[in-house]
Amino acid sequence: MVIWGEGTNDNNNSSGIDHFGVFAENMAKFAEVETGELTDDTLFLGSDQSDRSRTFSFKGLLTKLKTLLAEKIHKHSTNDITSGILPVARGGTGKGTALTAADVGAAEAGHTHSLKTLGAAASVHTHNVSDVTGAAPKASPSFSGSISLGRKAGTVIGSNSVAEGTNVEASGVNAHAEGSGCAACGDNSHAEGFCTFCDGLYGGHAEGDGSIAAPTDIYIPLESYSGAVLTVKDTPEFEYLATALEKIEAGMKIYVWNSYYANKSCSVYEVASIDLSEKTITLTTALPNSNYKVDHSVVPEIRAIKYRTAHAQGTQCVAIGDDSNAEGKQCIAIGASSHAEGLGSVASGDHSHAEGNRTESQGLASHSEGQSRCASGACSHAEGSNSVASGMQSHAEGSYTIANNESGHAGGRYNKEMAESGGDSSAGDAFVIGNGTVNSRSNAFRVTFSGAVYGTSAFQTSGADYAEFFEWADENPEGQDRIGRFVTLDGKKIKVAEPGDYILGIISGNPCIVGNADEDWLGRWVHDDFGRFVKEYLEEVETEIQLPDGLADDELPLWMMENRVEERDGKYIQATTVVADHETPSWRYKANPDYDLTKPYIERKDRQEWDYVGMMGVLAVWDDGSCQVNGFCQVATGGIATAAEGYIPGLTYRVIERVADNIIKVVFR
Repeated sequence: MVIWGEGTNDNNNSSGIDHFGVFAENMAKFAEVETGELTDDTLFLGSDQSDRSRTFSFKGLLTKLKTLLAEKIHKHSTNDITSGILPVARGGTGKGTALTAADVGAAEAGHTHSLKTLGAAASVHTHNVSDVTGAAPKASPSFSGSISLGRKAGTVIGSNSVAEGTNVEASGVNAHAEGSGCAACGDNSHAEGFCTFCDGLYGGHAEGDGSIAAPTDIYIPLESYSGAVLTVKDTPEFEYLATALEKIEAGMKIYVWNSYYANKSCSVYEVASIDLSEKTITLTTALPNSNYKVDHSVVPEIRAIKYRTAHAQGTQCVAIGDDSNAEGKQCIAIGASSHAEGLGSVASGDHSHAEGNRTESQGLASHSEGQSRCASGACSHAEGSNSVASGMQSHAEGSYTIANNESGHAGGRYNKEMAESGGDSSAGDAFVIGNGTVNSRSNAFRVTFSGAVYGTSAFQTSGADYAEFFEWADENPEGQDRIGRFVTLDGKKIKVAEPGDYILGIISGNPCIVGNADEDWLGRWVHDDFGRFVKEYLEEVETEIQLPDGLADDELPLWMMENRVEERDGKYIQATTVVADHETPSWRYKANPDYDLTKPYIERKDRQEWDYVGMMGVLAVWDDGSCQVNGFCQVATGGIATAAEGYIPGLTYRVIERVADNIIKVVFR
């Protein structure tokens, strides 16, 4: 191939230098081939191809150029890098390379290779997706062992753990600690953020600022400190503390959190001694004298078992119950499966939920919400502001209310404490609405479980008469509307009145009070001859029982509550309500053995054979058109009114209004 002819040289060479010869010789040296060498890719300079001093190998030139470019900016494909031996001449070690074509594939982002991985590069170089061709690998790179990027010196390195950040500890198997001063001590645990601690199992997680997710028995709440002496915070929600403190020994490590706002930290100290009577822990090193405040500590070495998953997130939240969750700021979840959220809320009952501002849920499956609420009864609910639901299944709402009776409800504000009953008893208050003040509790309204109703003021209604239910003597077979008719008695039943009859009352359409009414069949309960309910008195009998087979541990607390079972000294005692043969504070109405619970009951107001009989008040009545306002009326044929000449006690009634052509209103008494 001729790429440069003689003519070009003659036209441009005025110095007499043989440029072609010099160029050919330099190219031959560069390409590392001898001049005059004839091959299929021989390149000729000049028109005289017999002059072998002006030829060199084109293939040799390309090889040299490729090598030179690879040292500066090299591109390679899956065919360029394969497994095998990297020669020393190419910068390798002479040993097999671990890099294959699949390792370099088609990178989706810039990646780096060093001398160790490529062998040919003199220093670390980078290239992006345009530098690499071929198919991208599907498999991600895998690692074995633990990774330490800022692991705290002297801490245990958990198998397959990851520690990243500053002064972090990942001592659990498969644990992950990241951030600053965090510790993931439990297997499969995760601690992240600032000074968080996780010692849970099966995925326990602590995140945020100073939050703790740990087994119940290693968490030691602190009240105060003096020098090297820590004073334990011994409050009812931490009922496990006595047992936990007995396990602490000299030489054990204790993690102590400094919650002072400007100097937060978590430090590990050594226990020097413990005083069980005073509930104090003495350290080998004194704590700082200023800018230091203690609230939380943990002693991992006293752990009896690594509890199941707990999750704490936020600022200084603590989750120490099995499967518990604490979130927000300074919230504590102690009970199993409990949830505390908000600010300073505490969920100590199993399966309980506390939310809002410093609420407490102490009872099993209880719920508190709002501000400073306390739900201490099992399955109780407290909401509002400073309300307390202490009775089992009770509900307190409003402001400073108290629901202390079992299944009772308190609303309003500052109600009086409820009269208590419990169990199957009909004694005690069911519902109250308070209207008191901070200095004087009182009720506006109260309903008892026996059905009695109390109100501080008048009961106001749109109805204007007092009525009672009476049954029609003929049973009203056609279902006639007999409203506004005068009625008289036929035995204990009623019929339409005629002139000269004794007048019982007028059929009412809108009474304000109704007597002889029914919620259930009136014979459901046994009455005495004067209509009073017959009571039967109750007492509780306790019996030792065996737990049913197949009852899971997490189901036990709720089952015990529902079946009124308590554990005492390793025995299970069940309370049963029985009828006593003497008077007791607890009682209920005596049931009629003839009452059939399976039969539906239709109330009297919905049955055609019963009607309201207005016996006092203002009532509307049919008339023949003769009655005058301010005059009097009397009974006419068919139970309607007709004009009377004057007032006759028991026979005539004052007319106060004409409602329609044939309807008037009268005062009946």
